[in-house]
Amino acid sequence: MNVQGAKYRKLPGRNVNFFGGRSQLWIAEDHLLEVTGLMLAERYRRFPLADIRAFVVEKTRSQAIALWIYGGVLAISGAATAALIWGAVKISDRDASVASGVVAGFAGIVAVIALIGLLITLFRGATCRCSIQTTAGLRVLAAPTRRRGAERLLAVLAPEIEAAQAAPR
Repeated sequence: MNVQGAKYRKLPGRNVNFFGGRSQLWIAEDHLLEVTGLMLAERYRRFPLADIRAFVVEKTRSQAIALWIYGGVLAISGAATAALIWGAVKISDRDASVASGVVAGFAGIVAVIALIGLLITLFRGATCRCSIQTTAGLRVLAAPTRRRGAERLLAVLAPEIEAAQAAPR
């Protein structure tokens, strides 16, 4: 990306949320640029590399909460599916048996969706919140939101920050 003479490189780690928002970090020769967008609007925050004092990665409980929710929905809908299928087999009334089978199908679909959500959340890894401490204060970044992305970002960003701070002003 090339904006007003500055060449930008995209950094690892991003965030895409449920509502269509996205966040990315880009680096230029002398600053870090955070681009956060939602639908048609974008917000830009610029952090001079020489002003960055610390990069803070904090573990969050978002993944654990999501796993508990998906697991609970999976357990309830799975148990409901099994009970409804068992009930449909045992019911002698044909209409009631068909109705029970249809409801069991819907409960089964909910169980499969919960299982997929649980597996995706599990394999994406631990969640985190990243912040940058500058001379202006502590700023929370919108991306990255996963620990693996934060580690990759820090591996690229740390040498850039050190080089910018070592250079004479």
